[in-house]
Amino acid sequence: MDQVLKVLKDVPMPTASRKELIEHLTGTLGLGQDLAAWLGSSLVQIPQSSLLRFGFNIAGAAAMYADYRASEYWDILALPPQGVEVHVVRAELSDRWTPHDAASMERVAAESKAAMGETGTTHMHLLPKAGHWLHVDNPRGLQRLLVDHMKALALSTPGDGAR
Repeated sequence: MDQVLKVLKDVPMPTASRKELIEHLTGTLGLGQDLAAWLGSSLVQIPQSSLLRFGFNIAGAAAMYADYRASEYWDILALPPQGVEVHVVRAELSDRWTPHDAASMERVAAESKAAMGETGTTHMHLLPKAGHWLHVDNPRGLQRLLVDHMKALALSTPGDGAR
């Protein structure tokens, strides 16, 4: 992502079309077709013009990404506030998880279950056959995870049963 944001700083804007942008990103800058098409979907028309520009602030996106990279959330995952459930979905084929991070997340989830209500709960879900874009790679599996959890919530929530 760092590299993509650096590349975007040098993309000439505005552009006449998505096609022109995608050709520049793939041909001149060497980005992959899928990434270039995704970035092209972020173009918006400049008012009173036929030209397009990115619909987001590149410098702002770079700053937010740098902040994200510098943030550490293990404490929140290890001890969520009482009554809070944190669900982490790890895509089986994702290259974003180091073996150390995956093992740490599994440990945190196991310790959370052992705390039995003293704090909130952290859950770890493994989504098979999915890479980084889990909602694209295995949408039915992701839907199954969500629906199964919502059903469990509905069964454990006190009430009159009318939903």
